[in-house]
Amino acid sequence: MLVETAWVVSARGQKATVRAVRGDACHSCSSADACHAVGGGKEMMVEVLNPIRAQAGDRVELVLPEASFLKASLLTYGLPLLFLMGGGLLGNRLGPVFGFSADAGSIILALFGVASAYPLVAVLGRRMTGREEYIPRIIRVLPAVCEPQEARDTHTGS
Repeated sequence: MLVETAWVVSARGQKATVRAVRGDACHSCSSADACHAVGGGKEMMVEVLNPIRAQAGDRVELVLPEASFLKASLLTYGLPLLFLMGGGLLGNRLGPVFGFSADAGSIILALFGVASAYPLVAVLGRRMTGREEYIPRIIRVLPAVCEPQEARDTHTGS
């Protein structure tokens, strides 16, 4: 399980909006569309599942199953890489057939391969978005501590 700490900004039923510091795992998260960078991108607002009914102002612990993180990472990075390499290999073989050098064919079809992967990533990503297994979940309320100054400034609009 990937674990992060955040502050609840608002809570409504089984969902909550939390303020969290952007971690390294965020770049490949399938819920990236639900996140909104605040204060220059260091912090973000994330909509999460709130089965324990945490309240606004609570400091909470969030989890995301590693399997969900890995699936989202493979979709985001692995599929375009696979299409890039497949296009390059195919272009190496087909370039000379169409009057190009093997290198030119590799470059052309590698670029075409990676470009054609992104619409597929977008479609598959939309299917993943909203599925509970890909949405972080609040698992417990942590003892209160002072919120970082940057978070208070962003929250109050200073």
